[in-house]
Amino acid sequence: MKLDVRALGTFNRLAHEGAEHAAASLEQLTAVEPRVESTAINLVAKEDINEVFDGREFVGVQIGLEGGLVGESALALDRKSARRLLENLPGEDSPEMTEGRISEVGNILIGGFLDGWADYLGTAIDITPPTYVEGSGMDILPDGSSVWDDRDQVFAFTSELKAADHSLELVIYMLPDLDAFQKLVAGP
Repeated sequence: MKLDVRALGTFNRLAHEGAEHAAASLEQLTAVEPRVESTAINLVAKEDINEVFDGREFVGVQIGLEGGLVGESALALDRKSARRLLENLPGEDSPEMTEGRISEVGNILIGGFLDGWADYLGTAIDITPPTYVEGSGMDILPDGSSVWDDRDQVFAFTSELKAADHSLELVIYMLPDLDAFQKLVAGP
């Protein structure tokens, strides 16, 4: 696999800027002031991904990516953070509304995260409607996509946002299709 290190650096910057956009969107929605705790690009062995989640319970949103960037994305919140998020969102807080409210927040944050990528690539990134998910460990990540195919490793862009005063922590994952991503970062 041939990768252009400068291109990886650019994509890392885009991921960080996308996380900053997501944080700004979250602040507008909730008046909570999150900060981008970390942004990383990792080539991760599939069997190691579950260790990241450590069997914790999550709620979140999965969104597919097509067009200029192909793959999957996900927003994950542990249950405590999901409760805090819902408490800070305007509107009715009821079990019936939880899925819709979390899905809409995921749609807005992931959309903001991807805007810079689309601008940089000079093309549209189409997203699928958000799918609300609950689960433990890796259940929060998409599993039926070309991202996983028969690969031993996947590229994972991870951005973690935290708001200490509200005990709110969420993570945005972007898992690009390996073949499509390799074409983006391949050297000349």
